[in-house]
Amino acid sequence: MKQIGKVIEINNGMAKIEVDRVSACDMCENAAHCAEKCRKVYATADNLVNAELGDTVEIETETGRVLMNAVLIFFVPVVLAIAAYLLSNLFFEENVSVAITFFILVFSLCAFSFVLNKVSKNKVISKIVRILK
Repeated sequence: MKQIGKVIEINNGMAKIEVDRVSACDMCENAAHCAEKCRKVYATADNLVNAELGDTVEIETETGRVLMNAVLIFFVPVVLAIAAYLLSNLFFEENVSVAITFFILVFSLCAFSFVLNKVSKNKVISKIVRILK
């Protein structure tokens, strides 16, 4: 996965990159009313090409890792919620099953988000591949 962004900070061979959310905002009907700061995403990338502050750069992230994170965040919690509903429905009435399902869904979303956030802070998953300007 490749993105284009601007170097806003450099520290010990790492660069903080500000990337515009192009695809996420293009289809949003509220994009015109959205604050400018929500259109920005920040990534930490390995500065392999010695980019300097203010440079526009192309960063590359391992597509497999991005897809795995997306599966863990979105797909696995839904599967766990469905399994929780099916199992709890065997032992409890409908209202209790729905409550358990909701709890499992929210808990797993939070747990996977927390774990991935902690893991991502310790691993470089992006790298600057070239300087554009």
